[in-house]
Amino acid sequence: MSSEHGPVNQMSIGEIADFLRKLLPQNIEKAVRINPMFKTIASDEKIWKGVLSYRDFLMHMFDTMRSSGHTYFKLKNKPKSTTDYPFLYALSDLFSDVGYYGELSSDGLSMVVKKLPSFTSYIDKDGNKKSSKNSVRMLKDCLNFLEATGVTFKGIDLQAKKFSLVDQDSIEVSYSSPTDFLIGLKVMAIADIELR
Repeated sequence: MSSEHGPVNQMSIGEIADFLRKLLPQNIEKAVRINPMFKTIASDEKIWKGVLSYRDFLMHMFDTMRSSGHTYFKLKNKPKSTTDYPFLYALSDLFSDVGYYGELSSDGLSMVVKKLPSFTSYIDKDGNKKSSKNSVRMLKDCLNFLEATGVTFKGIDLQAKKFSLVDQDSIEVSYSSPTDFLIGLKVMAIADIELR
Protein backbone atom coordinates (compact mmCIF):
# COMPACT_ATOMS: atom_id res chain seq x y z
CA MET A 1 0.00 0.00 0.00
CA SER A 2 1.35 3.43 -0.93
CA SER A 3 1.94 5.98 1.82
CA GLU A 4 1.50 8.90 -0.57
CA HIS A 5 -1.72 10.84 -0.50
CA GLY A 6 -3.16 13.26 -2.98
CA PRO A 7 -3.80 16.92 -2.25
CA VAL A 8 -6.24 17.80 0.50
CA ASN A 9 -9.53 19.20 -0.78
CA GLN A 10 -11.31 21.64 1.51
CA MET A 11 -14.69 23.29 1.34
CA SER A 12 -14.72 26.92 0.26
CA ILE A 13 -15.26 29.57 2.92
CA GLY A 14 -18.89 29.89 1.80
CA GLU A 15 -19.42 26.14 1.97
CA ILE A 16 -17.88 25.83 5.43
CA ALA A 17 -20.09 28.73 6.60
CA ASP A 18 -23.20 26.92 5.32
CA PHE A 19 -22.05 23.69 6.97
CA LEU A 20 -21.46 25.39 10.34
CA ARG A 21 -24.74 27.30 10.17
CA LYS A 22 -26.63 24.02 9.78
CA LEU A 23 -25.03 22.74 13.02
CA LEU A 24 -26.63 25.52 15.08
CA PRO A 25 -29.72 24.44 17.03
CA GLN A 26 -32.97 25.81 15.62
CA ASN A 27 -34.75 25.55 18.97
CA ILE A 28 -33.28 26.08 22.41
CA GLU A 29 -35.48 24.83 25.23
CA LYS A 30 -36.37 27.50 27.76
CA ALA A 31 -36.93 24.81 30.39
CA VAL A 32 -33.18 24.09 30.61
CA ARG A 33 -31.95 24.68 34.17
CA ILE A 34 -29.33 27.43 34.38
CA ASN A 35 -26.15 26.38 36.18
CA PRO A 36 -25.84 28.36 39.44
CA MET A 37 -22.31 29.49 38.45
CA PHE A 38 -23.91 31.91 35.97
CA LYS A 39 -26.19 33.64 38.52
CA THR A 40 -23.67 36.47 38.99
CA ILE A 41 -23.81 37.33 35.26
CA ALA A 42 -27.54 37.91 34.83
CA SER A 43 -30.99 36.60 35.67
CA ASP A 44 -32.12 33.26 34.25
CA GLU A 45 -34.37 35.10 31.77
CA LYS A 46 -31.51 37.34 30.57
CA ILE A 47 -29.18 34.35 30.24
CA TRP A 48 -31.75 32.45 28.19
CA LYS A 49 -32.30 35.49 25.96
CA GLY A 50 -28.51 35.93 25.75
CA VAL A 51 -27.98 32.38 24.55
CA LEU A 52 -30.70 32.87 21.91
CA SER A 53 -29.11 36.18 20.84
CA TYR A 54 -25.71 34.49 20.64
CA ARG A 55 -27.17 31.76 18.42
CA ASP A 56 -28.85 34.40 16.23
CA PHE A 57 -25.57 36.30 15.97
CA LEU A 58 -23.75 33.14 14.88
CA MET A 59 -26.36 32.60 12.15
CA HIS A 60 -25.81 36.17 10.97
CA MET A 61 -22.03 35.74 11.20
CA PHE A 62 -22.12 32.58 9.06
CA ASP A 63 -24.33 34.38 6.51
CA THR A 64 -21.74 37.17 6.37
CA MET A 65 -18.97 34.60 6.08
CA ARG A 66 -20.80 32.95 3.18
CA SER A 67 -21.27 36.22 1.29
CA SER A 68 -18.01 38.04 2.01
CA GLY A 69 -15.78 35.88 4.19
CA HIS A 70 -13.35 35.37 1.30
CA THR A 71 -12.40 39.07 1.52
CA TYR A 72 -11.24 38.61 5.13
CA PHE A 73 -9.85 35.07 5.16
CA LYS A 74 -8.01 32.97 2.63
CA LEU A 75 -7.80 29.21 2.53
CA LYS A 76 -4.33 27.75 3.04
CA ASN A 77 -2.47 26.95 -0.18
CA LYS A 78 -1.40 23.54 1.10
CA PRO A 79 -3.76 22.51 3.91
CA LYS A 80 -2.66 19.56 6.03
CA SER A 81 -6.18 18.22 6.48
CA THR A 82 -9.77 18.86 5.47
CA THR A 83 -10.27 20.66 8.80
CA ASP A 84 -7.32 23.03 8.44
CA TYR A 85 -9.14 26.40 8.71
CA PRO A 86 -6.93 28.62 10.90
CA PHE A 87 -9.35 31.57 10.76
CA LEU A 88 -12.14 29.48 12.31
CA TYR A 89 -9.89 28.43 15.17
CA ALA A 90 -8.76 32.04 15.65
CA LEU A 91 -12.39 33.28 15.67
CA SER A 92 -13.24 30.64 18.26
CA ASP A 93 -10.24 31.67 20.38
CA LEU A 94 -11.25 35.33 20.08
CA PHE A 95 -14.83 34.59 21.22
CA SER A 96 -13.46 32.61 24.16
CA ASP A 97 -11.01 35.35 25.17
CA VAL A 98 -13.53 38.19 24.83
CA GLY A 99 -16.33 36.32 26.58
CA TYR A 100 -14.24 34.82 29.36
CA TYR A 101 -12.01 37.78 30.21
CA GLY A 102 -14.38 40.61 29.29
CA GLU A 103 -16.33 42.53 31.91
CA LEU A 104 -19.95 43.25 31.02
CA SER A 105 -21.38 46.72 31.51
CA SER A 106 -24.31 46.92 33.93
CA ASP A 107 -26.80 46.99 31.02
CA GLY A 108 -25.07 44.12 29.20
CA LEU A 109 -24.72 46.14 25.98
CA SER A 110 -20.93 46.45 26.05
CA MET A 111 -17.96 44.59 27.40
CA VAL A 112 -14.48 45.81 28.37
CA VAL A 113 -11.65 43.42 27.55
CA LYS A 114 -8.18 43.98 29.01
CA LYS A 115 -6.46 40.84 27.76
CA LEU A 116 -6.64 38.43 24.87
CA PRO A 117 -4.31 35.59 25.93
CA SER A 118 -4.72 33.63 22.68
CA PHE A 119 -3.24 36.57 20.75
CA THR A 120 -0.44 37.80 23.00
CA SER A 121 2.97 36.33 23.77
CA TYR A 122 3.71 35.43 27.36
CA ILE A 123 6.49 34.41 29.75
CA ASP A 124 6.31 30.79 30.92
CA LYS A 125 7.10 29.55 34.45
CA ASP A 126 10.78 29.13 33.48
CA GLY A 127 11.06 32.75 32.31
CA ASN A 128 11.07 31.90 28.58
CA LYS A 129 9.13 34.07 26.15
CA LYS A 130 6.50 32.03 24.33
CA SER A 131 4.73 32.97 21.12
CA SER A 132 1.02 33.57 21.09
CA LYS A 133 -1.32 30.83 19.89
CA ASN A 134 -2.56 33.12 17.09
CA SER A 135 -0.80 35.93 15.23
CA VAL A 136 -1.62 39.60 15.60
CA ARG A 137 -2.32 39.62 11.84
CA MET A 138 -4.97 36.91 12.32
CA LEU A 139 -6.46 38.94 15.19
CA LYS A 140 -6.72 41.98 12.93
CA ASP A 141 -8.41 39.88 10.22
CA CYS A 142 -10.88 38.47 12.77
CA LEU A 143 -11.69 41.90 14.22
CA ASN A 144 -12.21 43.39 10.75
CA PHE A 145 -14.50 40.50 9.84
CA LEU A 146 -16.49 40.86 13.06
CA GLU A 147 -16.91 44.59 12.40
CA ALA A 148 -18.58 43.59 9.11
CA THR A 149 -21.11 41.63 11.18
CA GLY A 150 -21.93 44.63 13.39
CA VAL A 151 -19.54 44.10 16.31
CA THR A 152 -17.55 47.22 17.18
CA PHE A 153 -14.23 47.57 18.99
CA LYS A 154 -13.38 50.90 20.63
CA GLY A 155 -9.86 51.53 21.86
CA ILE A 156 -8.09 49.82 18.99
CA ASP A 157 -7.33 51.22 15.53
CA LEU A 158 -8.00 48.51 12.97
CA GLN A 159 -6.91 50.83 10.13
CA ALA A 160 -3.43 51.42 11.58
CA LYS A 161 -0.56 49.97 9.55
CA LYS A 162 1.20 48.85 12.72
CA PHE A 163 -1.26 46.91 14.81
CA SER A 164 -0.31 46.01 18.35
CA LEU A 165 -2.09 44.82 21.46
CA VAL A 166 0.71 45.82 23.81
CA ASP A 167 -0.24 49.49 23.56
CA GLN A 168 -3.87 48.87 24.44
CA ASP A 169 -5.16 49.30 27.97
CA SER A 170 -8.58 47.95 27.08
CA ILE A 171 -10.96 47.33 24.21
CA GLU A 172 -14.67 48.05 24.50
CA VAL A 173 -16.77 45.57 22.56
CA SER A 174 -20.37 46.27 21.56
CA TYR A 175 -22.88 45.06 19.01
CA SER A 176 -24.94 47.20 16.65
CA SER A 177 -28.19 45.42 17.49
CA PRO A 178 -29.43 46.05 21.04
CA THR A 179 -29.71 42.41 22.12
CA ASP A 180 -28.38 40.27 24.93
CA PHE A 181 -25.70 38.89 22.59
CA LEU A 182 -22.79 39.80 24.89
CA ILE A 183 -24.46 38.11 27.86
CA GLY A 184 -24.80 34.98 25.73
CA LEU A 185 -21.19 35.27 24.59
CA LYS A 186 -19.99 35.54 28.19
CA VAL A 187 -22.06 32.56 29.36
CA MET A 188 -21.04 30.38 26.42
CA ALA A 189 -17.33 31.27 26.78
CA ILE A 190 -17.36 30.41 30.49
CA ALA A 191 -19.21 27.18 29.78
CA ASP A 192 -16.72 26.31 27.04
CA ILE A 193 -13.66 26.97 29.19
CA GLU A 194 -14.85 25.72 32.58
CA LEU A 195 -17.44 23.04 31.81
CA ARG A 196 -16.37 21.37 28.57
